[in-house]
Amino acid sequence: MIRTLVLILAATIAAGCGVPVDSELRVYEEDIQDAIVAAVAPPTAPPAEATSNGIHVDLYFVSDGSLIAVRRSVSSTEPRRIVQTLIGGPTEAEMRLDLRSAIPPATLVRSADIAEDIAKVDMSHDFASVGGQEAILAVAQMVMTLVATPEVDGVLFALDGVDTAAFRADGSLKEAPLEISDFRTLLAEGP
Repeated sequence: MIRTLVLILAATIAAGCGVPVDSELRVYEEDIQDAIVAAVAPPTAPPAEATSNGIHVDLYFVSDGSLIAVRRSVSSTEPRRIVQTLIGGPTEAEMRLDLRSAIPPATLVRSADIAEDIAKVDMSHDFASVGGQEAILAVAQMVMTLVATPEVDGVLFALDGVDTAAFRADGSLKEAPLEISDFRTLLAEGP
């Protein structure tokens, strides 16, 4: 634990001194307590892994305006289950690491289905109750989380049953499926 804290401190000092940092994602394990036990994942997160404790997937949360992947154990990779877990927000341990969600917690999932590698998520209008950068981050969290599963290459959105365009990282709207490339600039740099 002390070694981990020393490495984190060294990385923070190096970043503050202008030393370039890796451009790989930080992936935090669910069972972290007070210190970061980080593993580095490539920008396209690894596929879901089956373990004796369930299936591991990567959920994306926000820290300092960037997205960070957090490894979680879920009972199913069914898109609706993953989206509901994401909407549930970060755990207490993750919040102690300053992770948060831009997705409004009142958001309800009406449906989440996959057809031909494209996920379509229909949510309650609560999802659109945030604006500006928070709206972009909320969409980015959803897209990056779903495309981190091996079955999904892109994500379409609907609100209360009505198809809708969604924000890209640059603030432009896109009606076609959103992909990793639409949000690459929002991915956090690794330690």
